[in-house]
Amino acid sequence: RRIRPPRLLQKELSSNFHRSQRYFLSDFLKPAMGSSKMGKLSSVSSKISVCSAVLALCSYFFLRRTSVVFREEVFIQASEDEVFEFLSDVRLLDFVHPYRVGAFNITAVTDEFGLEGVNYDNVERVDFFGVYTETLYFPVHTRFLKNAGEVRSSYDVLNGTVVANQSFSLHPGTRDGVNGTLVVDTSRVTLPWVYSHFTAWKGGEAHRMILRGMRRFLEDDNRDVITLLKQYADLRIQFNELRLLSNDITSFCVLPMICSNA
Repeated sequence: RRIRPPRLLQKELSSNFHRSQRYFLSDFLKPAMGSSKMGKLSSVSSKISVCSAVLALCSYFFLRRTSVVFREEVFIQASEDEVFEFLSDVRLLDFVHPYRVGAFNITAVTDEFGLEGVNYDNVERVDFFGVYTETLYFPVHTRFLKNAGEVRSSYDVLNGTVVANQSFSLHPGTRDGVNGTLVVDTSRVTLPWVYSHFTAWKGGEAHRMILRGMRRFLEDDNRDVITLLKQYADLRIQFNELRLLSNDITSFCVLPMICSNA
């Protein structure tokens, strides 16, 4: 029997040892590598779940419905009847509302409760921090409660995203020895929280300007102007309708000096 040289035998044994070691390590590491891949997938899945939960929480926080109430008032040296007459002609609000382009498709109605009023389509241009302006179209329903000295309006913007109920209530009284009418303007707006602070700011600003404009037109020195405004109100509406058709929503005033809020 031939005996292998010691060096050759050592080489063969070493080769067999390394081969068996590789097989062992391969069999040992395969489950570990699979476990590592599963761990990575599990980690990614966990991160996605956390992000989804955070996004859902943020969506709930920013889009949850909330209510904003703002109240403005002004004392006008005019009778309750004169103030009510002004508010009953919704076209005249075009001349004192800072954002309003116009009231269109005005229709006289009597609702199921027997209250008389008007329905119309309102168009406003609202400035967002000087960055851009948004033109809003929405229906308004106004009711006149003469005996109660109140004019109520309701409207919704962006298909119910913003829902509002607003009222002008009139209270005859005396201030500094002068007879007149206290006009209280109250609005309750329901909307997503993310819009609430901006709406309270711009809404409050708009209604303060409306009341100041009413006072300017209704007090003694300017009462005759109201008749002139009514004569031109229809012309203004027709002109604005033409601008709407031509996609030019720039507010138009027949009498710019009278219509100025300055």
